[in-house]
Amino acid sequence: MRILLIGSNGQLGKSIIEKKPHNINLIKISREKFDLLNHKKCRSEIINLKPDWVVNCGAYTNVDKAENDKEKAININGESLKYISEGLLETGGKLIHISTDYVFDGKSKIPYKPTEKPTPLNVYGYSKVIGENHVMDILGDINKGFIIRTSWLISPFGSNFVSKILKLLNSQNEIKVVNDQFSCPTTCKSLSDLCWKFILYDLQNINFLDDGQSIYHFCDDGITSWYEFSQTIRNYALEMGLIKNPAIIKPISSAEYKAIAKRPKYSLLDCRETIDKFELDTVDWRINLRNLLDSFSS
Repeated sequence: MRILLIGSNGQLGKSIIEKKPHNINLIKISREKFDLLNHKKCRSEIINLKPDWVVNCGAYTNVDKAENDKEKAININGESLKYISEGLLETGGKLIHISTDYVFDGKSKIPYKPTEKPTPLNVYGYSKVIGENHVMDILGDINKGFIIRTSWLISPFGSNFVSKILKLLNSQNEIKVVNDQFSCPTTCKSLSDLCWKFILYDLQNINFLDDGQSIYHFCDDGITSWYEFSQTIRNYALEMGLIKNPAIIKPISSAEYKAIAKRPKYSLLDCRETIDKFELDTVDWRINLRNLLDSFSS
């Protein structure tokens, strides 16, 4: 089985590579060869390679910068999926596309189900909705396009909230962190395990793909704010000896923070259908955070 991984140098891409089963031919394609801004070349590469699956981890992820870089964000996160999906339609391959909790406006009081209509607040979320729609329009009806929405990805790789907070704790006296936005941190390890389950279920001819479901939600267990998340990182890191004289963390409101892009106040995902279908043993985000910090200290 041939798997094409788009975005192999990102934190999720690296986690997928790390978790690769032995019987899989994983093709890691470079950004130069698979530029998500060069749509026609993306389609032709799919047709030439004829992968059984494409896992798309490639994305424009700078939420604030996207507000002033709308065309580029939409081309990478949105329009590229039209051409990737068209290539797979021609070759018969399947797609896992990674999306985000930021497709929702955060006005809900309960976790968002996969069937709820997206209502993004910012360009990043809007661009991801465009990509989702292309996948569903082209591959959804034939059970070959699958979208996994996730939240607050963290890993030992690259730049993410955990690595940023650790750096700030070591270099500042005080950090201000938003305390009125709620969702759940998700380790790339957890999400990469789910991506491989899709592929291995298909390899084993388990017919979960035939029920018409295109959108899945997945995150680790629990809910937190960015402020509580950062305080937990601080407490664990201090306990584990990763930091010695850490900065004080001060809670502030979204209005005080004055970010360029609006964020949803509440974007927790309802993952029950995904957990049941794939028989997942999900873990509280605090446990996964501690395990992640263990990798920083080793």
